[in-house]
Amino acid sequence: MKKILIGYLIDGKNSGIDNYILNIIDQIKNDNVKIDCLTNHIDNELKSRLDKLGVGLLEIPTLKHPYSHYCAMKAIIRKGKYDIAYFNISEAFNSLGLLAAHRCDVKKIVVHSHSSGVNSHSKTVRYIKTFCHTIMKHLIVGRCATDFYTCSYVAGEWMFPKNVLSSQKFHIMNNAVRVERFKFSEEIRQKKRVELDLENRIIIGQVGAFSYQKNSEFVVDIAEALHRKNPKTMVLMIGTGSDFDEINKRVKERKLENAVRLMGSRKDVNELMQAMDIFILPSRFEGLPIVAIEAQVSGLKVIISDRISKETALSERCKFLSISESADKWADAILSNIYYDRDSLNLSECKYCFDVVQQNNAIKEIFNF
Repeated sequence: MKKILIGYLIDGKNSGIDNYILNIIDQIKNDNVKIDCLTNHIDNELKSRLDKLGVGLLEIPTLKHPYSHYCAMKAIIRKGKYDIAYFNISEAFNSLGLLAAHRCDVKKIVVHSHSSGVNSHSKTVRYIKTFCHTIMKHLIVGRCATDFYTCSYVAGEWMFPKNVLSSQKFHIMNNAVRVERFKFSEEIRQKKRVELDLENRIIIGQVGAFSYQKNSEFVVDIAEALHRKNPKTMVLMIGTGSDFDEINKRVKERKLENAVRLMGSRKDVNELMQAMDIFILPSRFEGLPIVAIEAQVSGLKVIISDRISKETALSERCKFLSISESADKWADAILSNIYYDRDSLNLSECKYCFDVVQQNNAIKEIFNF
């Protein structure tokens, strides 16, 4: 039996990376494979879901306690005797699992990069973490991993040393989405708009953790500008995160309760996208955002930050706008793009392949199937 260790899951709810990893598990799980997943906190709902698949969920200390984190990783790997260790990480600071796997002689150690920056409001923290990241990507990531995957070239540049980028061990693997779940349906659209009590509103959507990376405070600024220009607009902010309370406070202080709705973590993002009229993502940085791909597949026009990889644009429906521009400029761009014929995007016409079914072979190649 092949034994595979996968890191790292959060709670399996609304994280793009969690969804990506769960998609991978669906593709590779069979009776001849034993899979264990790593997490910093056992979410009971996620554990129950994985238990039904016969997949283990193992808790390890957070990186706030690096030595304990490393020792726990090493103990798990030694006990599990894994054939493959797969780590999906955003910063090289989170590479101690690779080091543990390397020292435990795991034959295949895969690192998968899905980001391109440090997610912190503090300039000091960003500077220190970037400095540590640069050192560790050379000392640990480049030396301990055997295979290097990334969702975009910019995410690869962020995570891997230059010699890796020019080697045959470096692979760009597009983020996969379940196309059937996001195909446009007029019936679902109308049903969801009634359910939200927003039948006659212009719905602008944004999905992601409330954080520095996602530029959540700017989304509120955009919502305020939109509502001033057209009171029929409503911005749905879907997700949770470290900045949730601060964003909620900002919305209330500006009396924007009729312009912004904080939706929290949702399991029906695919249906909420049907209800939307346009999707925005003014992020400060990304690897390659799965939600922007999902939005385009659902037939939405998308306006995203110019700091996001150009590979995100599946068609002319995706437009880039600088986050240096004012909230008013973003509002104008949004309002000038809300009327169009809505239908599902045909991925076969796109330059890049994002359909999870079409990516089966690439996923199986990672895990030697």
